[in-house]
Amino acid sequence: FLSQNFIDRYAKEAIVKNQSLNAIAAIAPFVSTSFIDEMALKIFEQTGDLTRLAGVVPFISDNTVNECAMKAYAANGIASIMPIVPFVGTDVLNRMAKDTLERNGLLGIAPIMPFIDSKLVEDYIMKGENK
Repeated sequence: FLSQNFIDRYAKEAIVKNQSLNAIAAIAPFVSTSFIDEMALKIFEQTGDLTRLAGVVPFISDNTVNECAMKAYAANGIASIMPIVPFVGTDVLNRMAKDTLERNGLLGIAPIMPFIDSKLVEDYIMKGENK
């Protein structure tokens, strides 16, 4: 068996070379979660591109996925989180949806509608009808 240090070192070389976590998708189940989290944050901070994380998102911790999604949303809006949206926490998506509804209405949240609490949409529509 290969040591965890060897696997993580090999993974780091592949990630650095490709500037993408997708380079380690085949071995992601064997790489330590803490290492994947560290690399996910680093790659995202360097590139701002969530597609570079998409291939290994199931192996990134919920906290790191949510952190990257919130940063991407703050910088570039809803469309930027689409590569990882099924893995973003519902609470985080609901906060993004509320913010986007206030600024852009229903069309703004259309891409993430299947992933948010339907009550948000119902409340928004009912609020509009009561004006």
